[in-house]
Amino acid sequence: MAPGQPRARRQRRAITTIVRASFTLIVLLCIYYALREPVAVIVDQLRQDADSPKPRLSDSGLGAGNATGAPGLQQTTGVVQAGGALPPKTITQAAATANAAQSVAVNDQPDRSQSETKAVEKTSTGCLPTKWTGKVDDYKLTKDAVACAVDEHGVVMVTWANWHYYDFVSNWIYHLRAAGVKHFLVGSMDDKLLEALASDGVETFSMASGLTTGDFGWGSATFHKMGREKIGLISTFTQMGFSILVSDVDTVWMKNPLPYMAQYPEADCLTSSDHTVATARDGGLEHYPEAGSAANIGIMLFRPSAADFAKKWLEDIMADDKLWDQNAFNQLMLQGVKFMPKRDDRLFFGWDAKYKFGILPVSRFCSGHTFFVQRMPTKLGLEPYVAHATFQFGGTPGKRNRFREALLWDDPPEYFDGHFVAFTANVPEEMIKAAVPPDNPEYKWTQQESVPQFTLIHHQYRQIRSAWAIAQTFNRTLVLPEIWTGNDRYWGPLMAGRLPGSDVDLPFIAPADHFLDMESMLRDLPESEFGPMLPHGAYRESSFLRNKRLPRSVNESRVTIAICIPGKMDPDVTCADGSAPAVEMKGKVYLNAGLSDKQLGTALQPFLERRILMFDTMLDAFGGFTADDGTVDTRFGASKTGLAFQKRLVQYAGMFCCLNNQHPGHIFYDFFFDVPHTDRFQKVWDNPTWEVTMGP
Repeated sequence: MAPGQPRARRQRRAITTIVRASFTLIVLLCIYYALREPVAVIVDQLRQDADSPKPRLSDSGLGAGNATGAPGLQQTTGVVQAGGALPPKTITQAAATANAAQSVAVNDQPDRSQSETKAVEKTSTGCLPTKWTGKVDDYKLTKDAVACAVDEHGVVMVTWANWHYYDFVSNWIYHLRAAGVKHFLVGSMDDKLLEALASDGVETFSMASGLTTGDFGWGSATFHKMGREKIGLISTFTQMGFSILVSDVDTVWMKNPLPYMAQYPEADCLTSSDHTVATARDGGLEHYPEAGSAANIGIMLFRPSAADFAKKWLEDIMADDKLWDQNAFNQLMLQGVKFMPKRDDRLFFGWDAKYKFGILPVSRFCSGHTFFVQRMPTKLGLEPYVAHATFQFGGTPGKRNRFREALLWDDPPEYFDGHFVAFTANVPEEMIKAAVPPDNPEYKWTQQESVPQFTLIHHQYRQIRSAWAIAQTFNRTLVLPEIWTGNDRYWGPLMAGRLPGSDVDLPFIAPADHFLDMESMLRDLPESEFGPMLPHGAYRESSFLRNKRLPRSVNESRVTIAICIPGKMDPDVTCADGSAPAVEMKGKVYLNAGLSDKQLGTALQPFLERRILMFDTMLDAFGGFTADDGTVDTRFGASKTGLAFQKRLVQYAGMFCCLNNQHPGHIFYDFFFDVPHTDRFQKVWDNPTWEVTMGP
């Protein structure tokens, strides 16, 4: 044996022993850490179960009063009760969320989210019925009902509404399901909506709020009461131990947001914003305080770790009837705010630096301005999660129309049935460019300098006026055109034609509510004075003919109508003068300019079975209504039909807002700017030359 060999063997055996021992230790440590959290949860649950009796499902419900004063909501982590003693706290928590190990910046604040943001264990009983049972008590909000609806991270999406918003709720649900979202609940504020949704197979719970079944009306007392119901829901869900992604009903979800929320496990609250510029273009949270506009509480994620914040928020608004819920939230959030610029996740600390907040990206969780006006997702190449119908000017009809324009509304088949009038708008490029103000934030408008904007809109108004008159003549529904503008619209002074601080490109195709009074267009006015309202709600949105739901039998049943321009017509075609039925030639029907309602009726009589009368222009397409004496009322004031039409249409005009350093700074557009008339405010215009006039 060579010298040194026994020593070498001993060294090799020692190394082998150390390696085996190390491996065994590593395995034991892995087992320990894998079991430690579930064991802790189970032990904690057993301890709670031993100390606290279970809540009785028979005691659960949604009542009319609570300890904090919120109407219809009583807070407890077990159930939401209708009066009486609160059941003991029994929160069930399972393993940590799948994203708990996501890398985030280290900070000096206590980290509550890792222990409090747990996936809530689902139960197999106590779920809300997905059919109408005939008993309101079957639809009480309980912890078991919520546990049936949450995802694997204990999050559930929630909206709420009354019967007036049934179509909004249905649209909200339709698009959530289309995006693959299964974890949602709907609060029904009246029994009529409750029955309808349950019959539709929707998981809905009774809120029994006692509020109106009509339109809440922005800013009204009912509107503010509705907001308190929402905050009561947030407080209730978080006190139960669940995370809630609350969403106003005037939203449309295009992509499942729950995986996005799971990327921010440390956030106690994530909120949408009224900011109109993207401070982050990578799809992540906005940079704060750069995105320092007001948080918009229409879309918010609250985790159980923020339950005390939600409770404080609710207490504040219940103590002051005049305090707007959104203002109250922003005041609390910014109280003792602490910014953490080195955090990779862009969270910051609010409410005395106790809670972590984040601002959802305005390019993906879009306001009405970033989505419908700026079209920010398209501009930045990002996929939007949601569009919220804010920053609009047409009330509930305006919100509905915006979604329809964007092809984001779930209309029934009968909406696409009927007979229609449509046309190709004539909008000269030079007229559009002239309406755009100088790109200078310091530019101050005067009334005279705003004239090109009114020239542009009135040029389009004149065409819409003719189209509406033709639609009335044939008892058809008008398909609105796209409307070009050189300026945005706001509730205050514009800066260089833009909403202050926004990034909108001028000019652009604007939502219809920028220029049309969508509420007046659906208002029930006496026909004896205002003439007939057009069928099917008077109009269809500008994208109607592009909607894939429009049946081929309707879309292909059309006739194209050309208006003859002297000196510019094909010598081989004959232009009908309205004395006899027209004949289709070369795929079109050719009509003389300026035909009256009677002449149009005669000329187009062979084509009235066609579903769509498609005019290639509306310039000079309508000459006027026929008076009782047979004359043609070219100015909409010399015949009974023309005068009634004028009285109705003047109500449909929208307004421009607003000029700088002017009070009032708004100016109303006018459908009859070019003829003598009485406008919607009873001002008489004897001179057909319309003038820019402030107010009223």
